[in-house]
Amino acid sequence: MNFDYDVFISYGSSEGADNDIVNQWAVRFCEYLAILLNRLNKRELTFMVHDDLRARKQLLGTESPVVLTKTAIFVTLISPEFVSSESYQNELKEIYNAVYQGTDDSTRNVNRIFKVLTAPVVGEQQPEFLMNEIGYDFYEINRYSKKSRTFEIIEGEQPEEKLWFKLVDLVYDIQNSLELLVDREIQEAERKKYIYLAETSFDQSENRDEIRRELQYLGYHILPLINLPNDGEKVESLVKNYLNRSTLSVHLMGAFYGDLLKKSKHSLIDLQNKIVREYVENSDTGQKRIIWIPSDLKITDQRQSLYLNRLKRDESKESTEIIEAPIEVFKTVLRNKLEEMEKPGKMKSENKKVYLVYENQYKSELLRVYEMLAESNIDILESDLENLETGLITTHKQNLVDADAVLIYQGNSNKLWLNSKVQDLVKAPGFGKEKPFSSIGIITRDKIDDSITRFLQDARIIKSDKLDEAFNKSFVNQIIQEQNVR
Repeated sequence: MNFDYDVFISYGSSEGADNDIVNQWAVRFCEYLAILLNRLNKRELTFMVHDDLRARKQLLGTESPVVLTKTAIFVTLISPEFVSSESYQNELKEIYNAVYQGTDDSTRNVNRIFKVLTAPVVGEQQPEFLMNEIGYDFYEINRYSKKSRTFEIIEGEQPEEKLWFKLVDLVYDIQNSLELLVDREIQEAERKKYIYLAETSFDQSENRDEIRRELQYLGYHILPLINLPNDGEKVESLVKNYLNRSTLSVHLMGAFYGDLLKKSKHSLIDLQNKIVREYVENSDTGQKRIIWIPSDLKITDQRQSLYLNRLKRDESKESTEIIEAPIEVFKTVLRNKLEEMEKPGKMKSENKKVYLVYENQYKSELLRVYEMLAESNIDILESDLENLETGLITTHKQNLVDADAVLIYQGNSNKLWLNSKVQDLVKAPGFGKEKPFSSIGIITRDKIDDSITRFLQDARIIKSDKLDEAFNKSFVNQIIQEQNVR
């Protein structure tokens, strides 16, 4: 669809000394927004602001709907002063109709209304038809006095840092929508570049913003396009629609379970996760789900504590990865996952794969094992030894899924370490492993609990109290025999 105007910035009119400050803030906001958007574009964008439209009405008799249907993006400023104006409410309604009733279907899959809030506006004061549009809060609330403060824009001075960060977020989101609306070729090329970044609890909102910026920097578009409603049935249909367009879903878990949605037994965080789990398990799209649980999370909500324990116990599968780590580690894991998804599929080796499990300091003691496996054309899998924290979270589980055989070398590690690794072998089907291990080698001086190993009865287990040539030959020959049989 062709547009005459790229961006329309809508704000109300108010009178009085206090309201004049609000008007001045709106004018300066428009100036900064235009400057930043033009910096991102190779061409000069066409803007229209609220006062321009009012002048057209008075001088030319132009009807608002005619102009609005020819506009790509709408930035609506919402404040208690503006929304109290009936004429401004009417203008907002005209904008909503122009976006959702007066355009073709191709534009409705792109976010076109950006809601800027300069102060808290209670639910009943906001126009109901704009309630679910994603808002950008240009204010903060003092945690002690509970009073709000609008981020300052003072003429002749640099905007304060908090306003600048929020403005940059807004500008990049607008730019993404403009590219998709104006250039159809981009729209088609980017069709597979959507990620569903689930809504989260208030304590993780800043981390969600940080992850969203990272993903946008990498060229991904973020869903959902609107705030999800407080209605379980509506949430389900919306989320499924978004998942049909996404290649990956990312869920950030916080310290709070949240209130139950209407027509649902679940909170918004829980329901989104449930819908996505069922979607990825029952579809053949190959879509993945990543769940992040901060390692320093302090939970006082008992329901959330039980919920997270259940997630960690039951939902780590081939299509789902649960990351319990600091935010910086999680961002690294997420980038690696995206790189892996972007790479063309590699030809899978026909060789048997052996996963060597040991602590980093014992690698030199396993050199002879490496040599014998390589000589027998057996592929070797290892954890990420240079970044154990990331490796233990991601590579370890994937190696258990991919390996035909496993060799665990305890060295001087304690029995707790050994038991945890043997227990992981039992959990492997929950990580997505379809076939049992053909062979398991365990080198330990400690006795292994039979209640654990009895779950591995399909595999041939060789135990030894030391790593020597006899053990190496026995273990490698066992794998070779299995390879020849197949």
